[in-house]
Amino acid sequence: MTQNLLALYVLKFPPFTPDLATEAIYVPPQIDDFCWRIEQVHVRDGGFAMIHGDPGSRKSIVLRVLAERLARLPDVTVQPTRKAI
Repeated sequence: MTQNLLALYVLKFPPFTPDLATEAIYVPPQIDDFCWRIEQVHVRDGGFAMIHGDPGSRKSIVLRVLAERLARLPDVTVQPTRKAI
């Protein structure tokens, strides 16, 4: 998307790209609450969480947002993973 189109629609980031910046992603309260619980409970006490849902239900977006939030925590290392082929 060209700068002219971005300016025309008052967009900071090109939409519909897989590498969309996470600060440009709308995080609804349910996802924010889920991320908070992972940060506050699972990181401190240990455990795991499973993210599942229908295709197109924003699972990858949730993982990107959660990974960024966890990377900001001290003493937490987020390992990038390969995409499934």
